[in-house]
Amino acid sequence: MATVSLERLRKSHPGAPDALRELSLEIADGEFLSLVGPSGCGKSTTLNLIAGLDEPTSGAVRIDGAQVNGLPPAERDVAMVFQSYALYPHKDVRGNLAFPLQMRRLPRAEIERRVAETAALLGIAPLLSRKPRELSGGQRQRVALGRALVRKPRVFLFDEPLSNLDAGLRSQLRGELKRLHATLQATFVYVTHDQAEAMTLSDRIAVLREGSLQQVGPPREIYERPANRFVAEFFGTPRINLLPGRALGLPEGEVGIRPEHVELLLEPAAGALPGAVELCELTGAETWVTVALGAERLVARGEAELAVRSGDRVWLRAQPGRILRFDASGEARKA
Repeated sequence: MATVSLERLRKSHPGAPDALRELSLEIADGEFLSLVGPSGCGKSTTLNLIAGLDEPTSGAVRIDGAQVNGLPPAERDVAMVFQSYALYPHKDVRGNLAFPLQMRRLPRAEIERRVAETAALLGIAPLLSRKPRELSGGQRQRVALGRALVRKPRVFLFDEPLSNLDAGLRSQLRGELKRLHATLQATFVYVTHDQAEAMTLSDRIAVLREGSLQQVGPPREIYERPANRFVAEFFGTPRINLLPGRALGLPEGEVGIRPEHVELLLEPAAGALPGAVELCELTGAETWVTVALGAERLVARGEAELAVRSGDRVWLRAQPGRILRFDASGEARKA
């Protein structure tokens, strides 16, 4: 496999803001790194620059230390899996898997061996004689993934490969991707706007905003110690509570606390602030309760059996050490 180094990458377009602004990032050999952020933040642009589908305005892309700027995609030894399956409709599954190997003029026996090996790994061996129109969405995505795997590239690139699938199938394929990465020990660079995908799949996450890198680190670090308000808001469902410090009896400034770190009490208690229930949302395993705390609104997590209704009086208390404090601009978290 391979390392990937991005050195001060900039991508500009005439008459528009830069798509990437001096992006520097080191991706380790065998690492699963996710690029996340809202639409237009530069994550797909970054993937295209690694793949060679586009070239940077300035900066360098290196694979295993060698600069690949200017090299066509075929000479970079990377494989890309797209959001759309991009399968050849006239070829069966076997033909779709074999095609990239045929283009490289590999011996027939080697092609057959790799196709069989890849189909077994992805559980699609029974589908080899079917055409794409005869497959479900999940099966088509497995074939698209197999077409990348069969090449045995140095780097795998994924551009929102699960976004066209329904929620249940996305969850299933997330687990399969994680298992596949553990089996292959390959370098995966994965683009997604879905923070749950990034949290569950990644060794590290790189968060982008308007072409600039906001933070890079392991999922737990990103979630518990966000670099700024933008990162804090991007991760977590429901979103983090943001409010003036004075609402919690703290000094001036903005603070954040995640709903699961807010204790919801039915009786007064030391350090708890009174509020009124505005909304209860039962999700099955838990209940999310929106509470009016003076002029502010906070969401707290309660048990599934929690029996409160709109208008009920409750008390809220922040768990010790769980409050995040931000500077006046929100651009940095205070230590």
